Amino acid sequence: MEETIGQFAKRVGTTVRTLRYYDSIGLLQTKKRNTKGQKVYTHEEWERYQQILVCKHLGMSLEETKNLLEDLHISPQAMLQLQKRILKQKKK
Repeated sequence: MEETIGQFAKRVGTTVRTLRYYDSIGLLQTKKRNTKGQKVYTHEEWERYQQILVCKHLGMSLEETKNLLEDLHISPQAMLQLQKRILKQKKK
């Protein structure tokens, strides 16, 4: 899967503006470009975007999310454990 920013935004249900902002702050940056020189989003960026959404729904700031995802290179299992821990804290 390789999609331009507009295609990717439509697929994940966000705006191009949001994706450009995430790129500018280093939260979601693409590594590939197509033959036209356009940034291309792949499955790797999709997975990262899903992690960003989880953090957002847990009430984390973009800065906290960025630090978490950069520092831990968190696995899906670890992300689930983090969600569980945060939800328990919020419940209290």
